[in-house]
Amino acid sequence: MSKSFSDKAANSAPGMALFAAALHNNAQPAMLTRLRDGLLVEVNEAWLALSGFTREDVTGKTTLELGIWSDLAQRDGALKALAGEQTVVVVETTLNVKAGVQRAVRFNATRFDLEGVPHVLSFFVDASVEKATGVSLRNQLDFIEKITARVPVLLFQFRVRADGTVYFPFV
Repeated sequence: MSKSFSDKAANSAPGMALFAAALHNNAQPAMLTRLRDGLLVEVNEAWLALSGFTREDVTGKTTLELGIWSDLAQRDGALKALAGEQTVVVVETTLNVKAGVQRAVRFNATRFDLEGVPHVLSFFVDASVEKATGVSLRNQLDFIEKITARVPVLLFQFRVRADGTVYFPFV
């Protein structure tokens, strides 16, 4: 997969070589697929690291064969939008990775023609940490609300100045 794409890029117009270099040297997980069937044309190392797949696992496979989309209706909607008038799609979704784990990601995709054939260039942002942080903060706020709802006294907020003195900013 990578070799044929890279060879093709090296032996074609300078723009194609630049495109291949930008894809491979990008720290953001990225994949290039054919629009009509989802065949993976190329993936970068960051995508392999995110997904847990090896290059051999994905060579000659489609996204459906790999089962990376946990919500096929969401996939179909994104592809339908890209096949129509919309050239850029951003979707928050869940990616099924090789280890059987699901990862929350933001899927950013754009459609373009490569040698006259419609393709999709997709970038993925791992949103797992953001989601976990959001859940943790929500749980902490719920806890604080439960405690303050049971406290029958007035609470004051105070601050400590650099010199060690205490003051009440809202009094």
